[in-house]
Amino acid sequence: MRRGTFSEAATMNRPISAQVSAPSALAGAADVRIARIETIPLKVRLDRTAVGANLKFTHRCAIVTRVYTDAGVIGECFNGSDDELQGAIMRVIADEMTPKLIGRKVMAIEEAWDLTRASTEPFLRDRRIGLRAQACIDSALHDAVGKLAGLPLHVLWGSALTEVPVIVLGGYYRDWDELKELAEEVSQLKSAGAAGIKLKVGGRSPQADAARGAGGAARRRRRFCAGLRRQSGLDPRRGDRVRRPRRRPEPALVRGTLQMG
Repeated sequence: MRRGTFSEAATMNRPISAQVSAPSALAGAADVRIARIETIPLKVRLDRTAVGANLKFTHRCAIVTRVYTDAGVIGECFNGSDDELQGAIMRVIADEMTPKLIGRKVMAIEEAWDLTRASTEPFLRDRRIGLRAQACIDSALHDAVGKLAGLPLHVLWGSALTEVPVIVLGGYYRDWDELKELAEEVSQLKSAGAAGIKLKVGGRSPQADAARGAGGAARRRRRFCAGLRRQSGLDPRRGDRVRRPRRRPEPALVRGTLQMG
C-alpha cells in the first residue's frame, strides 16, 4: 500500500471539526442544550360534524410542543390531532420523556429518539400514545435545529423548492345541499391558493359517491384540478371493507376527481 494512502486514511479519521469550519450561523449550535419542554393542548369545536367513510369527529385537536434551549432559541410545532389520546400523550411527554431529554444536545435528534423509544414499549398501553409523543418532540427539535442554523428545514434537507404546495383534506359528507356545498368548498379552496384536494368517499354506495362527481360540483372541481399537476385524489378510508356486494367504482366518480384537464 502506498504511504500516501495511510496519510489519507488518517486525515479521513480526524474529527470533522478539525477539517471544516462551521458557518457563522452554526457557531456553537452543536453544543446547545435542551432547557425545558412545554406542551399546550388545543381543542376547537367544528361548525358541523365531519363525516367520512369510517370517520366522524366534532372537534379538531392539536398539541403545541415547545422545546426551550439554553441559547434562547425555541423549537415549536403542532402535532397530534387526537381528542381521546391528547391527555395521555402530554403526560408521557411530561413524565417520561422530558426528564430524559433535559440537558441533552438539541442537534442530537437521533439520541433523543433513542432515549424516548422506551415510552413506546409498554405492552398494555396503546402504542399510538408513545409514538405520537415522540413525534411531537421530534418535530419541535427539528424546528429548533432549523432556527439554530438560520435556514428553513427544507433547505437543510437539500430541497431546491421555494414553495411547497398544500393538499387539503376536504369534501366531508353533508346531510344538506351536498353538491352545492361541495362546489362552494372547492371554490373557496382554490381562492385560498390550495394546490389540491383529497375528497372523502367510501361512506355511501358507489352510486351515491359517483353522484358527487356529477353536475356543477364536479365541473368546478375539474376546473380546480386542471392546473394542479395531478395532485387531487380520493380518500375512501377503508370504506369498501364494509360494502355489500363489491362493485367497481363508477367511471364518472374516478374521472370527476382524478382527471386533471
